[in-house]
Amino acid sequence: MVNNMNPVEQEKFIKQMYVDIFQNTEVEKISKYYSKDFVKENNYDISDYKAFVEHVKDLSTGSKAKFNLEFLVNVPNKVVVRTIVNSVNQIAGAPPIALLISYWQINDDGLINYCKEIEGDETI
Repeated sequence: MVNNMNPVEQEKFIKQMYVDIFQNTEVEKISKYYSKDFVKENNYDISDYKAFVEHVKDLSTGSKAKFNLEFLVNVPNKVVVRTIVNSVNQIAGAPPIALLISYWQINDDGLINYCKEIEGDETI
C-alpha cells in the first residue's frame, strides 16, 4: 500500500493527530497515526514507539494544552510544522509553554514513522 495522501489530506491527518493524541491524549488512537517502528528525536533524547506511548500516557495526567499549528512544508510523506503550545488555563498574554518545530515523516502505509522535534524560544 502506498501513501497517496495529498498535502490537504496530510494537513488534516496531522491536525487531527494533534487533537486526538496531544490535546485529548487518546492513547488508544496512537496506532491509528503511528507505525510500530516509530522513532522520535528531540532536543533531549530519542524514543521508540513504546516510550512514545508512555509519554502520551504521562501527558494525560498533566494540564490540558492547546496547539496552534503553522504548516511550513507539506510535500508527499513529509510535513514540517511550527507549533505554539499554550495551556487551556493560561492567562491571556502569557508566553507559550512551548514553541516547537517538528518534522513528521509518513510511511507508505499512511502512518507516522519518524518525528524530529526541536524546542526553542519565540524566535523559532
